[in-house]
Amino acid sequence: MEYAFSTPRTLLRGLEREDCAIMADFYNNRELLEGFLFPHEPVFPATKAEVEGLVDYFKQGNWFALCVEHRETHKPIGFAAIKPYMVNRVSFISICLSPEFWGHGYGTEVMNTLLEISFDYFNMRKACLCVCSFNERAIRSYEKVGFEVEGRLREVVYRNGRYFDLVWMGLTKNDHRNTAASA
Repeated sequence: MEYAFSTPRTLLRGLEREDCAIMADFYNNRELLEGFLFPHEPVFPATKAEVEGLVDYFKQGNWFALCVEHRETHKPIGFAAIKPYMVNRVSFISICLSPEFWGHGYGTEVMNTLLEISFDYFNMRKACLCVCSFNERAIRSYEKVGFEVEGRLREVVYRNGRYFDLVWMGLTKNDHRNTAASA
């Protein structure tokens, strides 16, 4: 299989139906489930069939959905998606990696590749994402590649009996180029 996009330690390929079983495992991992962000509806564990519906949603909604594989083992370690909005040239980015790969730079590698795809492949001028305020590790990771907090919707995400803020972050193509050049 050829991979159009990669990082030093990962390979990114198009999301396939065969990935739904692994995605369902993600949806049934409480640690991951709590960080999933669908603020307009509750997030529950999912069956393979329900995840297949999510894959269909991505494809019908013109999302560029990717499976993230470990380069050496070819084992899926996460998923990512880019939703390009062509008129305004702004993309929305989403990423989820298995917890065993947190804190080792994989997220930074993959996010830089997602930004490359967004800016160079789709010719977007800005990338955006949302994250729950309790997910400080993710916020630091996004800031590391140049994202800045642009806004906050107060107390809109309900998890474990508490309300949390939804943090909106953005990065322009020019700012990303400046961040990459100074690194």
